[in-house]
This record gives sequence, structure tokens and C-alpha cells, in this order.
Amino acid sequence: SILVKNIETITRVQMIKGWIFVFATSYLLFFLLQRDVKKYNQVESELRHSQTQLQSLMDAMPIALSWADAQGNIQYSNNKFRELFGYALEEMPTIDRWFELAYPDQEYRQNVATEWQSALENAQHSGDEIGPIEVTVTRKDGSNRYVEIVGAFIQDRILGIFNDLTASKLAERALLESENRYRTLFDSANDAIMIMQDNLFIECNQQTLEVFGCTREQIIGQPPYKLSPPQQPDGQDSTEKALERIKSALNGAPQIFEWRHLRQNGEAFDAEISLKVIEIESQKYIQAILRDITERKRLQEELQLIHRWIEESIDLFFWVREDSRVLYVNQAVCNSLGYTK
Repeated sequence: SILVKNIETITRVQMIKGWIFVFATSYLLFFLLQRDVKKYNQVESELRHSQTQLQSLMDAMPIALSWADAQGNIQYSNNKFRELFGYALEEMPTIDRWFELAYPDQEYRQNVATEWQSALENAQHSGDEIGPIEVTVTRKDGSNRYVEIVGAFIQDRILGIFNDLTASKLAERALLESENRYRTLFDSANDAIMIMQDNLFIECNQQTLEVFGCTREQIIGQPPYKLSPPQQPDGQDSTEKALERIKSALNGAPQIFEWRHLRQNGEAFDAEISLKVIEIESQKYIQAILRDITERKRLQEELQLIHRWIEESIDLFFWVREDSRVLYVNQAVCNSLGYTK
């Protein structure tokens, strides 16, 4: 009977120990779980806070951003994106829908889709960024924006960055149109116009080629004295005289003078030259305007000969206006009539 009582006691003790172990283990597990749950909640709270901060940062950025998941669902677009294109996130839930809105012309949309898909594949193979590609995006109000798109793979998302090029593109187009207008005026001028830098011709118009009877390649890169005889009619060295004129022009004194040039075939001709400094993007150049005065000089010489012949002729010459006023008489008239001119 003592043995039976000992077994019962031992059994109770073992049962009590078992319950103590269960309670202790349960409490320990509860404590550990509670600690893990607390840590999880803390991490989740920090994550939500970080996401909120990240979204606030993305919304404040001055460049348009958007990202989509691997299935093509657009999950986010920032304030600048909505400002730039006018579309809310709800209006473009997928990339396909965005393409329909942004590129309403089907043919153009297909071209952009092909280029974008190629950029995606290249980025996947190389590990580099996606793009860039330049596109014309139609805004919600129907106007167009010229945009450069670059992207990046971030885990299972595709981030798109939209850089607005509209202002620079419009300025570039206006500059090109302006350049075309000035080029038209430049090439259609009746006088030869050349631009010099460091004593060398760097630009010329079509009339220059016609005056010298040469190609553009035979003018560009040459100094003016290489297109001249060794000496000018006054006996001065062409190189020295040309450098003096250029130096004076660069010092702010516009130059207008006559010059003897040579055509490509070796024929000499007389020209009236105008040199003036022009400034382009803070760089000084010399604009040279050349007018072929060979014919004018010939006519002047003929007039001088005619005048000398009339003046020395024994015949009487009168030039009389319609109102009978005398414009000119030669010396023979004075000698014959006894009057002074």
C-alpha cells in the first residue's frame, strides 16, 4: 500500500511538473510571439513611414515619374506627371491604356511601342537603363509635348522618367527656321559675303563662289591674300596690307577699300571690300562683303577718256538741260565765244 501511495504521489508530481512546463513554455512562446509581433508592427510602421516619405519625395520632384508592375499595371505617377500630361492614374490603369492615350495615332503608337520594347530588351540583356527614346506625347487637352523617356528595372517594377524637351525643341526649331531664313538671305545676296576667323575664311555664300569661279572647298580655310596677286596696284605687298586691314577691323574700325583679287582661272579683278567685326556667342568674327567693281572701273576709265577727249576737242560741245540751262561746255566753247565756264 505504501508503494501504491508513492506511485500516486509520483504521478501527481509528474503531472504538476508537466503542467508547469506547459505553462512556462506557453508563456515563453507567448512572450516571444508578442515580441515578434511588436517588431513586425514596428517594421511595418517604419516601412509605411518610409513609403510615405518616398511618395512625398517623388511627388515633390520636378520631373515626371511613373512605375508599373511586371504585368503592365501602372501603380504610381507623381504630381509632375499629372501636371505635364493631364492624366490621372485612374485614367491609365495599364501601360497599354497609356499608349492609347499618349499616342492616339495608331501607326505612330505602333512605332513607339516597337522602339520601347526594343529598349526594354536591350536593358534586360545589358543591365543598363532603358532608353532613352524621344517621343511626341499627346496631352489630355490635345496639345503635344516632346519628351525623352528613360527607365530602369527596380525589382519587379519598371520605373519611367519623362524629361520634357518641349521648350528646347521649340527653341531648336525656331533657331533652325531662323538659320534657314538667314541662309536664304545670305545665299541670295548680290554681293559676295564671307566670314573670317583668325584671318581665314570659314564661311561664304553662293555669290562668292560665282565671283571667284571656284568651289566652296577652294575658299574655306584660305586667307584673303591667297586669293590675291603678290602686290596690289599701289605696289604694297598683298599679305602685309591684308593683315593691316584685318587688324584695324578687329580693333573696332570698320574698313571700306578697293582690292585687287584673282579668280580661280588667274584672271585679276577689282573689288570693293567692306570689313566689319561681328560677335556670335561671345566669339569675334570678321564679316567681309566683296563687290566686283571691274565693270564699274572700266566704265569710269571710259568716261574719263571721253571727258578728256571732249575737253581737248576743237569742236564745241554743249550739254543743256530741258529748261535750257547749260550743264557743261568744253574749253573750245570758251575759246570761241570768249566766256569763262
